Amino acid sequence: MDLVARVLFIVSVLALFFAYGMGVGKYHLFPYAFLEQAVAGFQSIYSTVRIKDKWYYYREQEETLPFSPDEQQTFKGLNLVTRIAADRELSADIIDMQNRTIHHWNINWFDIWPDAKHVPEKRRPKTKPGTHIHGAVVLNNGDLVFNFEHLGLVRLDRDGNVLWRMPYRTHHSVYQ
Repeated sequence: MDLVARVLFIVSVLALFFAYGMGVGKYHLFPYAFLEQAVAGFQSIYSTVRIKDKWYYYREQEETLPFSPDEQQTFKGLNLVTRIAADRELSADIIDMQNRTIHHWNINWFDIWPDAKHVPEKRRPKTKPGTHIHGAVVLNNGDLVFNFEHLGLVRLDRDGNVLWRMPYRTHHSVYQ
């Protein structure tokens, strides 16, 4: 009997809160003015800082980020770096320890995969860069193999020509 009484009490309190909430909206009872100000503030902020693209599509403020390799924590020799370039194009670069570009690939999702029927329409990229590279490796002959995040695996030769494409929703690491 105690359990039934407790359940009925909780249901009654919830019904009263619900009814009061309805009254707040309909009859502008307390705290309607505060809620109205909060909604107006949110809408004002949202309209001025609306984010149309994902965070990683935005350009950094500094033109060139400082480069000072920690000799104890870096891999000696050449390194592969993938990025979203200034023109919202994807790129892959092989750089040396002095931050000099040894080789560069421009990578355009829309050129490489104009017929991406393996990706559901609602997930297909619409604007540059379209996606990002998540996992890449340079093969011994200079070919580049990489994932378009959840959009397919691609192999380019050293001149940027497509050698093959795997129409699977691949992601993450590529290992040679």
